[in-house]
Amino acid sequence: MSVSNSALSGLRAATTDLQVTGNNVANSGTYGFKQSRAEFSDLFVSGVPGIQVGNGVQVTGISQEFTQVGFSVTGNPYDMAINGDGFFVLKGVSNSAPKFTRAGNFTVDREGYITTQQGDRLQGFGAADGTITATVDSVVIPKDTAPPTPTSTINMKMNFYSGESVLGLPFDKDDPKTYNTRASVEAFDSLGESHVLNTYFVKTADNTWDVHVESDGTIIGSGDINFGTDGTYQTSTGLSALLWTPGNGAATNQSLEFDLSNTTQYGSDTLVKSIQSDGNSSGNPSGVSIDKDGMISVSYSNGDIKTIGQVALAQFDNPNGLFAAGNTSWGETNDSGRPLINAANSIGAVKSGALEDSNVDLTEQLVRLITAQRTFQANAQSIRAGDTLTQTIINIE
Repeated sequence: MSVSNSALSGLRAATTDLQVTGNNVANSGTYGFKQSRAEFSDLFVSGVPGIQVGNGVQVTGISQEFTQVGFSVTGNPYDMAINGDGFFVLKGVSNSAPKFTRAGNFTVDREGYITTQQGDRLQGFGAADGTITATVDSVVIPKDTAPPTPTSTINMKMNFYSGESVLGLPFDKDDPKTYNTRASVEAFDSLGESHVLNTYFVKTADNTWDVHVESDGTIIGSGDINFGTDGTYQTSTGLSALLWTPGNGAATNQSLEFDLSNTTQYGSDTLVKSIQSDGNSSGNPSGVSIDKDGMISVSYSNGDIKTIGQVALAQFDNPNGLFAAGNTSWGETNDSGRPLINAANSIGAVKSGALEDSNVDLTEQLVRLITAQRTFQANAQSIRAGDTLTQTIINIE
């Protein structure tokens, strides 16, 4: 009978609704989860127009709601959330078809790859000498020691007291009476070894000072610096290409440039404002940071910071056309269209140290559960009524 057919279709639809809603409730705490909704349409038997009798209900689809809610702050730099559109791009170790996810609870495996808990690798744009390239590949955090950078430039910001006396004695680094002031700075050789460079300043005439540079007990170069009558820097000589041979197996004739253009000679006390040198020792990776543009940078123990890549995001014309691949990930279909993969900052902003919360509204889902349960019970009652009617007909016969 049509009553039984309609009621059975109602039971099936209500069961599907219960399954979908129950799955939503179960994943209310799953990061990056997107709730689903069962879609229904009615069925009619063929008949004379105006005298068509309903034949029940059918499930026409299960749609997902890709709305975004809040974030949970974790402080773990490998946890990432997307503020806006897009999906993280994942690939399996076997180089299978890519998957896409909003769940950014990533970790780092023993090879240094940023992966999901299931081992799928996060995809991103590579970097060459700090510049982002167009190549998309699995993101790997380097474990190698960063090579040292030898010092090449030393920038000095100082004021020399214009009232200092002209000493008129032969310079001797071991005799403080033969120089007016000194300053020290750290420099690195080609092997990353640290050395102290001592710079001695000797006033030789009004507005003129001699400069002597010493390393490891040896004077490696001398020059002079001249100031104008207003106390500003004018010229310096002999300090632009000092050749330094640190020894201990390091490169010989390492070129050093002393930049004294930020020095002055005023009537106030001699003061070393700052002395900065480039270069550093070798260093080991000490930390990772990811900014809102998805730029991944590695910090080293020697103070270096290197950009190693940029998180890639995928965008679809029809996200509802994606199929759920499990583990809070999706795969492309003909309905979803091909993914547009681009840099994170052109699709959505990356929030490092945070995870996107499930968009399941528990209150709404519990109401749906009650509604689906009542629908199930009502359809069961329809079947019971149909059985009663059938039994009555049999009794009449």
